[in-house]
Amino acid sequence: MPKILKKIKLKLIFIESLAAYFLVNGSQRIYVASQADQYELLALGKWEELESLISGSISEIIVTKAYWTFGIFIICIVTIGVLNWKNKISIINIILVSLIVFSFFPLGFFSTGLIFKYLNYLGGIFADDYGLSFFIGGCILSIIGITLLWLIFKQHNKRTVHNNV
Repeated sequence: MPKILKKIKLKLIFIESLAAYFLVNGSQRIYVASQADQYELLALGKWEELESLISGSISEIIVTKAYWTFGIFIICIVTIGVLNWKNKISIINIILVSLIVFSFFPLGFFSTGLIFKYLNYLGGIFADDYGLSFFIGGCILSIIGITLLWLIFKQHNKRTVHNNV
């Protein structure tokens, strides 16, 4: 087996990709919650009210959300890269994680899916407000992503503790 294939850790790549996916989705939902008035008017098709609420064009809302999502993606990849570097894990793993998560963008995985229907329902139980419902769902997803990253970091530190003693 080639040396480069020995450095690839598929389980770690899968868990890190899942963590980044949850973090990006959670952050995206929190952003939508912060702009709830605009997104609610956009969803209802009330264009005149929406244009009076924003300073630019309607497409600016979508572009800003895309910038936000991409920024969170970069922060996640850098965080995972630092954790991998600290634990002496090959850079190939972070490259594969970034490619996997980045491939979710054009496929639309960040805005559709069965999980989001249940999150909307769960958020609707606690709040009638569109923004608060999205905020609750975003916090849940972000906590799941942070927990996955923390478990990975904790597992690697547990493996290397005997080397420090």
